[in-house]
Amino acid sequence: MSAIPVTPTKRIRRNLFDDAPATPPRPLKRKKLNFTAFTPESSPEKLEFGPKSVFLRTKALLQKSSELVTLNSNDGALPARSKEYRQVMDFLVESISGQKSDSLYITGPPGTGKTAQLDMIIRQKFQVLPLSTSMERSQQPPRHTNPRLQNLSWFELPGGRLESVAVTSINCISLSEPSSIFQKIFDSFQDLNGPTLQMKNMHHLQRFLEPYHKKTTFVVMLDEMDRLLHANTNETQSVRTILELFLLAKLPTVSFVLIGMANSLDMKDRFLSRLNLNRGLLPKTIVFQPYTAEQMYEIVIQKLSSLPTIIFQPMAIKFAAKKCAGNTGDLRKLFDVLRGSIEIYELENRLLLSSASKSANFPQTPLTPASSPVKQSPFQPQGKIGLNYIAKVFSKFMNNNSTRTKISKLNIQQKLILCTVIQSLKVNSDATIDESFDHYIKAITKTDTLAPLQRNEFLEICTILETCGLVSIKKTKCKGKTKRFVDKIDVDLDMREFYDEMTKITILKPFLH
Repeated sequence: MSAIPVTPTKRIRRNLFDDAPATPPRPLKRKKLNFTAFTPESSPEKLEFGPKSVFLRTKALLQKSSELVTLNSNDGALPARSKEYRQVMDFLVESISGQKSDSLYITGPPGTGKTAQLDMIIRQKFQVLPLSTSMERSQQPPRHTNPRLQNLSWFELPGGRLESVAVTSINCISLSEPSSIFQKIFDSFQDLNGPTLQMKNMHHLQRFLEPYHKKTTFVVMLDEMDRLLHANTNETQSVRTILELFLLAKLPTVSFVLIGMANSLDMKDRFLSRLNLNRGLLPKTIVFQPYTAEQMYEIVIQKLSSLPTIIFQPMAIKFAAKKCAGNTGDLRKLFDVLRGSIEIYELENRLLLSSASKSANFPQTPLTPASSPVKQSPFQPQGKIGLNYIAKVFSKFMNNNSTRTKISKLNIQQKLILCTVIQSLKVNSDATIDESFDHYIKAITKTDTLAPLQRNEFLEICTILETCGLVSIKKTKCKGKTKRFVDKIDVDLDMREFYDEMTKITILKPFLH
């Protein structure tokens, strides 16, 4: 029997740790990736355009129908109107405390706070229920001696005494003819269940007011009073109606206080001068002066302080305030400009965000691991609305002027930059601000006329040119593979008038070719 071959065993080398107990291998744990919906970084919370957007809330505060401004102090005066407020209150206290008739004429340019200040006084100083701090809680509130009247209120005098008043505010724009103002005043005070009477002139209204003399003071505030002169009627009847109103406010047999408000500064001299037969018949006058740029700026800042953040750069508000103050001093115009800049800002960012989302092809990759880095969006919006957006609003206001008129307001440096911008657009119709700046540097270094400006100074002058309506600056997507946004500059002017004006200046001729 043959022997079975045996395979030789290999000599196994042992190491020092062979006798140690083996550690069981750990099971492999796969890291779980949490997928969350990806929101591009180009649309942070500050660019939310929904109902809770700070942009929408800011525009709501800047609406004409909203409260004009917050109170300057606890006494009820609007900012920059403390003097006028005290004058109106002194007039009311003197008239109501003496239960006598008197008249006041408030005038001033539009948008200077006349109506807003009087509305604030009506809401704060004329109360349906007596809110006197001098009254004890256990004390019963006084009763009106004429409960059958409408719009009855209480007016508290400085000493704490309450006076019964009937107050109404009427806008004369709604009147079809001037003589209907007497019927309008009667309807504002007569009880709805009372007899219907025809009030065609001052004497009819006088007979209605006389039974309440020394019992209830009638306070009538007529806004846009000068509209009585522009009604569809002859001027004689209009003037007669206004004269009768101020005469009624001087009769000793009634307690009738008239406050007329109008934009016409010369209304008193033109029409009320006929009352000069007796100087005591003339109404007292208070003039609301136009707001200054500093006052406008403080009012806007105070008005927007209720928001979590102010979306305007301070310099942008100051620039808009200075432009509006130098024009008319109308605060409402400033609100219009600021609202318009918000709308332009929103529109541009919506378009840019939409373009950025399409270029990123978000629908193909709807989910991204939360732990993975997010690629930056090509568009990063600025945090606040700057001068360029304010300038675009003003450029729309000034587009009606001719090119010759716009250029005449520029200095030599601004005209020179405008020439170089036009020359850069001839080389490249899609030139950006940076390309125009490079063209400007090359052009000005060839001559020894002026020293070149820095880039930030060049940008400031381009913004001024946009304010004048000569150029337009738009943020557009750069052509090519690079996905970024640039500021494209373009001109909006009559080239014939441009060259006619520029060729008159010898120093600018080298920059026109």
